[in-house]
Amino acid sequence: MKVRSSLAILPVLLAWSMPPTLAKAQTISSPDVVVDLNEAIYHYMTGGRERYETAIELLDGVLEKEPENPAALLFRALTHGRVGLLENYVKAQAEDDAFVWEKLIEMRGDPQLLEQAQREMAELSQAPDESADDPTTWILDQTRLVDLEKLVAMVTDTVQDSVEQLAENLRISRAARYSYADRERAEYRLMTEDLKRLIRVLDHPQAVIRLLKVIALSKIARSDEDEALGIKSGYILPDDASGPARALRSSSADILRQTAKILQKLRPTVTGEDAVRTSFFLGVIRYRQAVPQRAPDELPETNFRMLLEAERIMAELADDPQIDRTWRSYAALYLGLIIPFRASLESDPTERDTILDSAEHYLDQAAALDTIVSEDALPRSASNMGIPDVVWRQREQIQRIREAEPTGPRGINDIRLSLFSGLHYDSNVVLLGERTDLPRDIPKEGDFGFPLGTQIDHTLTLKEHWILGVQGRLSQLWHPDVNEFDERRAGFSLALQYEAIPQEGSFGPTYLRLQYDYDYTRLGGSPFLETHAISPNVRVFWDDRRAETTGYLMYENRDYREPLYDSRFDRDGEYFALGLVQQYRTVDMTSKYQSWGIEPWGMTGDESFRQEDPEFPARYLTPFVSLRYAWDSTVGDEFDQKEYALSAGVAAPLPWGLSLDAAAEFQWQEYSHGSLIDFHRRGRRDFIQRYEIGLSRSFVLRSGVMANRYTPAIDRLLMTIRAHATYTDDNSNVVDRYGQAIFEYDRLLCGISVAFSFN
Repeated sequence: MKVRSSLAILPVLLAWSMPPTLAKAQTISSPDVVVDLNEAIYHYMTGGRERYETAIELLDGVLEKEPENPAALLFRALTHGRVGLLENYVKAQAEDDAFVWEKLIEMRGDPQLLEQAQREMAELSQAPDESADDPTTWILDQTRLVDLEKLVAMVTDTVQDSVEQLAENLRISRAARYSYADRERAEYRLMTEDLKRLIRVLDHPQAVIRLLKVIALSKIARSDEDEALGIKSGYILPDDASGPARALRSSSADILRQTAKILQKLRPTVTGEDAVRTSFFLGVIRYRQAVPQRAPDELPETNFRMLLEAERIMAELADDPQIDRTWRSYAALYLGLIIPFRASLESDPTERDTILDSAEHYLDQAAALDTIVSEDALPRSASNMGIPDVVWRQREQIQRIREAEPTGPRGINDIRLSLFSGLHYDSNVVLLGERTDLPRDIPKEGDFGFPLGTQIDHTLTLKEHWILGVQGRLSQLWHPDVNEFDERRAGFSLALQYEAIPQEGSFGPTYLRLQYDYDYTRLGGSPFLETHAISPNVRVFWDDRRAETTGYLMYENRDYREPLYDSRFDRDGEYFALGLVQQYRTVDMTSKYQSWGIEPWGMTGDESFRQEDPEFPARYLTPFVSLRYAWDSTVGDEFDQKEYALSAGVAAPLPWGLSLDAAAEFQWQEYSHGSLIDFHRRGRRDFIQRYEIGLSRSFVLRSGVMANRYTPAIDRLLMTIRAHATYTDDNSNVVDRYGQAIFEYDRLLCGISVAFSFN
């Protein structure tokens, strides 16, 4: 919903007198120029369309004689602004008429709407006069009553008209609205041109001149955007439009960017009332940039970063008692329009209601500040009922949001920066086989490890049902003694996900995903491995999203850079895998712990985890099982193999927000050729067991704002501490001529890590 154009504070600015700098910049003019200029100013000040036209004619004559006369440029700009304001008024009237015709057509389809309007009108008419006790409520009720009386009267007047005739009246009102908008835009373009010339003439233009330019430009931008909306909604035929919708929207966006730059440069240089004006208009521009108008069938393009900036600016104005009540009332009104957009990001009804309560609080504040009370007259609205009218309409919109089913966000645009480090002990860094001597220059089998790494992720909704994920990563692992196995890895990933089947009943949604991964690894300071992997998968949710089934296929091309003495040991080649993963969320452990009198969470800021999981604080005991079949085709013969793998595990939420995860994996590997290592050239057979356990806890160091998960703004910080242990036992049938089991080993890797995540 947008503020009606009649609410603009343009009249306040247009009423300002000529700044002192203009008087100083004046040069000595001829007597006839002075007379024409003063007469033009008189016509401008006394007002009326005919007087404005006369003023413009006189000022045109002055500027023909003195093209750089600053006073003439200023007052011609102001006069064009006044004429534009007149067109704005009639445009607003046509817009209101179109709104009424829409309501009438809606009532024809549902007679109960008329009965509801009549009941509400009767209640308001019979309500006691509370103008003295509660003047703001009285003004709001009177505003609503006037609207209802007009609507019910129109129903009576059009009772004989067909729906087709009502639709024709609606079309005429819309056509008139866009005709007035075109004339308004033309006046503001002329105003802008004069202000540009004036700024060039003056050495140090006052803030008011720049603010007038901002207003004129923003009016043009709004007109372009309105016309684009009319084209997209079918209200305007292309032949009647000044340009295609895309071009108009692009023009509007460019103008708004230009006005925002002017205001940002002006803001640090002004104080007092000019500072308030500058901040207010920057907030309006940011709101306009954040919520461009779109037709009902178009995907919204809300920019939540700019929306939050607009909210912050308007809150600073609305909550400052030192600021004039007029500016505070408009700032509070805009907050009532801005804040509900954040509610669209919340799928939790309680959180959404809290946000909407805040919006209604500011709407009430706007109406209260707009109310003027005097002892000898009825209360009146300072905005001539403009603010109360918007308050009523926005309250209705908020009520519709409350009654609608929570849907959560429609698009993601999130950047996450992660840093991690830790300490671990590796009992077998070199994967030394059983009964096998250490390689030359390797001092020992086990060693400590110090990992350090970072990664950046960007998740973006391209369009409805399509999500793109991009990740870049870099990590380093140091060993104090076995530094020949220090490891450095760099890589990136691209993933594209499509929602193929939305949720219907208890089944769905179903996602199709295609991912590409690239990694480059250096070992001991030398190049070791380069990989390219492509992995398509399908992920299906069922049983009201408690069950998740994932099937995947992976193709990986590996290029080992290790020196070889025999090409038959070349591991370069193609690696394939086919797998299925099933997990099921069984029991909500949060409710279990609460029923047992145990604290399930308990840390400050835990509520912020709702930004990742809409079901917070619920956490489920989630077992999983996985099957995988893989086969490798390498350049050499030694490492061609087929693999069968089974793994299972569980994620178990513990009290106080702790999480325990445990898993076991079993691999059966069958190599295709007789091993060159084995003394008898037997075919290699490995059975690998791997057991993992981890205990972790995440802490919210800074909660951030939910809206920033949908715009590239980083305002949130999480810390996760994890203790982990992994034991691997590889049993192989291959032994060399010395009886050494080269490929048979066991390994324990245990440690602790800490990760920081900024998003």
